[in-house]
Amino acid sequence: MSEQHETSDSYHGEIVRRGSHRVIICRDGIQYIIQSQRISGGGRWDAFGYCATREGLIHLWRGSESVVPPELEALPDQARLYSPNWQTGSLEHSSQEGAE
Repeated sequence: MSEQHETSDSYHGEIVRRGSHRVIICRDGIQYIIQSQRISGGGRWDAFGYCATREGLIHLWRGSESVVPPELEALPDQARLYSPNWQTGSLEHSSQEGAE
């Protein structure tokens, strides 16, 4: 069962996980958050970067990991256009991208 706490190991807004790093969409759906897993924290995660854009997210990711996962490259340019479907557990892109 997924949780609503962004620091939880089973947070429902996780986009990608690689090793001790992951990217989530915040619970309000307005920013991407890069987190690292606590070494002795019982599976908890600490944020070290907040980004409203894919470009900023990829820049921060490259500072912690050398290879950018395809899941990050495929994200909408702006976090607010990423539409998590909390009910089904799936994460989708909004059709609003490019509407501005």
